Amino acid sequence: MDTLNEAISKRKDVSGLILHSEQGFQCTSYEYKAICESNGITISMSRKGTPIDDSPIESWYSLLKKETLYNSNITSLQEYIQLAEE
Repeated sequence: MDTLNEAISKRKDVSGLILHSEQGFQCTSYEYKAICESNGITISMSRKGTPIDDSPIESWYSLLKKETLYNSNITSLQEYIQLAEE
């Protein structure tokens, strides 16, 4: 919940975002659902027992890391964020 609230406070307007997660107890809790709903965030979850549902986004993150993090001499988080945004 702390990470979700921190992300919302930094982004400010999160209405319309889709947040994908597994079906862990935190992500299926009433509090999590209430935070998302009150901020206009659509909840997306993989089907129970089917981790392959997550493979498209996991593949995308792997590609992002290969094209940015592993191929650059990054010295700070801010530098990486700028590189990823570009």
